[in-house]
Amino acid sequence: MRYFVSQSTLQHPLQGEIVRSVLAVLVPIGVAALGGALAVYGGYDDSPGGTLLGFLIVLAAMGFGARNARQRSGTTGTSSPTGPP
Repeated sequence: MRYFVSQSTLQHPLQGEIVRSVLAVLVPIGVAALGGALAVYGGYDDSPGGTLLGFLIVLAAMGFGARNARQRSGTTGTSSPTGPP
């Protein structure tokens, strides 16, 4: 008895890693864009709460983007410039 495997069930070993890498870049950019739009709309609508919330969303997206970049590069940011004692 033969079993047929459809083409869609086969995945390249790096396919999941590529998708993860792309999402790690695009999600913070998209969130920052939405936060920027909220900040602009809050300024246009003259609501300081909306502007503040928009800027906080942009800052959070920048933090998550920096964390993802640091994790991808393998640096921890804890090394001293003079080296270990």
